[in-house]
Amino acid sequence: MTSPWQWIIVHWNGWGVNGVVAAIASGTTWILARRKEWKDSRRAKANAKIDTAVFAQIRPIGNYAPLFDSEMIATALSIDRDAVADSLERLEIQGKVSRQAGTLEHPAPLWSAIIR
Repeated sequence: MTSPWQWIIVHWNGWGVNGVVAAIASGTTWILARRKEWKDSRRAKANAKIDTAVFAQIRPIGNYAPLFDSEMIATALSIDRDAVADSLERLEIQGKVSRQAGTLEHPAPLWSAIIR
């Protein structure tokens, strides 16, 4: 009597196992190739969500645009200060906020929304 493993090896092709293994390998390769794209997409969505929250926090009130420090915004929104600073820089590039120089007492830059 032959062992079960010998019988499996002999009948391997009849079951189409080669096709199943090839499908699993190609599926895994496809997923790994797109992992970076998916990660970038998730990061862009998270950044957009932070940008929206930060801009909503510093939006102008009528014709008055108050000055905010990134620390104040981070505290109000309970977000990491570095994430708020990066968000403010992205919003500045988009032309939605402007950066003001800090003072001697408080050297950090101050931010205000651009009134249009």
